[in-house]
Amino acid sequence: MTPNGEMYFRKETYLKDFSLTSKSNQHFFMHEMTHVWQHQHGMWVRTRGVFSWASTYKYTIDPGKNLNKYSMEQQPQVIADYFLLKKYGVSGLESEIGRQAGF
Repeated sequence: MTPNGEMYFRKETYLKDFSLTSKSNQHFFMHEMTHVWQHQHGMWVRTRGVFSWASTYKYTIDPGKNLNKYSMEQQPQVIADYFLLKKYGVSGLESEIGRQAGF
């Protein structure tokens, strides 16, 4: 959770160093860091977060679409997915997508 540009973790999700953990935890961290970035760029993360339960995390990449045209939850998914793709390649991204889908 990242209201006001600060990251807050429940005790069971906090890790001292997310770079030394699973792909899933790294994806989660990058997703939350994108919310910090959104806050720093003027997005009302706290207010919009109240309604984020109704927002979809799924997205389709459109080469002509700027990142700011994706929803508040799609933007972090794009960034976190890109991070895994660059760090681990296609197989790393596919394994995270499969985990999120319950496979």
